[in-house]
Amino acid sequence: MQRVVLTVVLREYPVLLTFPAIACELFENPDDLVGGMALARAVRDLVGEGLLHSNGLLVLPSRPALHVKRLSGKDGWAVWG
Repeated sequence: MQRVVLTVVLREYPVLLTFPAIACELFENPDDLVGGMALARAVRDLVGEGLLHSNGLLVLPSRPALHVKRLSGKDGWAVWG
């Protein structure tokens, strides 16, 4: 889930995404509680690793994540896909 979330955030940057916007990108039913919890955990863990920033509503990539995107190509993770 972390990889998918990071891919979406990097692909959409410089657009600042909200949790609901990311959920709409990822899930058929974006209001699903299980999916929302998985999304929240993934964002929390990516913030902890320094790859995302979030204020609880908005989510954006960190400078290191953007650097990896520039180094690796289109979506930032193409090299490892």
